[in-house]
Amino acid sequence: MIQAASYCTRGRLFSFVVYAFLSLLCLHPLAGPRHHHHFGVNGIPDWWRVPIAGAPDYGTGYLDGAREFARMDVGQGQMVSYAAPGSPAYMYFCDQNNHAFRRITPKGVVETLAGYRDINNNNASVSGFEDGQGSAVKFYNPIGVDVDRSSGTFYITDTWNNKIRIYDFWTNTVNTLSLVGVALHLPWGIAVDADNMVLYVSDPGDGTGQIKKIDMSSAPALTIVLQFQHYDENGDSLVYPVHQPLGIALWSSHRVLFISSYSRHVIYRVDLDSDVISIHAGRLDMFGNSDGLPLSTSLFHFPAGLALREHAYSSSVGDND
Repeated sequence: MIQAASYCTRGRLFSFVVYAFLSLLCLHPLAGPRHHHHFGVNGIPDWWRVPIAGAPDYGTGYLDGAREFARMDVGQGQMVSYAAPGSPAYMYFCDQNNHAFRRITPKGVVETLAGYRDINNNNASVSGFEDGQGSAVKFYNPIGVDVDRSSGTFYITDTWNNKIRIYDFWTNTVNTLSLVGVALHLPWGIAVDADNMVLYVSDPGDGTGQIKKIDMSSAPALTIVLQFQHYDENGDSLVYPVHQPLGIALWSSHRVLFISSYSRHVIYRVDLDSDVISIHAGRLDMFGNSDGLPLSTSLFHFPAGLALREHAYSSSVGDND
């Protein structure tokens, strides 16, 4: 049973038990409230509720430390939890506008794992492109992140560098995934299928937007564009474009991919075994703030990031209403 329940004012969160969450900001990197950049309950960015980390009264910035002092400039950066063997879960996130990859400890302490700071300019964040460890690493607006839990390998969309970066938990090292095939153009969301050595990447900068599949079983990894089929009212199969896809999440046990379409205000569902796409939630080209069952009666307003909590098959969604 999928049921809806929400509380939503501008930038807040929907939740409906499928469990995916969408980022709270619109497409522009600097959009949204900039005076309350902290992470809320369950690691979802939330500008109103009690934070687990981030100083709610001191504006954006770039500062590690305890929850009440830490600063961040998350933008649309996304978050994933990971627990190393024998350790509690930490929340790992892309601090987009600080060009950094950071984490939050179970006690709410914010730590920067990778990202360059200019020590001659008040430790200001610096964009660029550089592999390495810790403060030697440079990103340019990283947004999406997912993790291969079996190995502790994180995959990050380095959006304005048009790269996929790899963060190794055990060595604290960032490298760049070597790719062949079609190019990336503003890669946004990312989902890891560790069992099949595949990454799924939403790529809104390529025309109307594409979903790209990266096969990591070869080196360099092969990137292809996925083509989805949709059956119209007559039962005819049509190639179906996904307009401005941003968020992406994999329900791996069911071979299902969820995609948020920013410009068409819907959540798509793709059966990866058949490549058939359908609208899972929302109404095509209609936007608003409405929950309900069936999910086709719900309305979104520019849904962005998307994540899925597979064990509960439940989700929470934030959009721009």
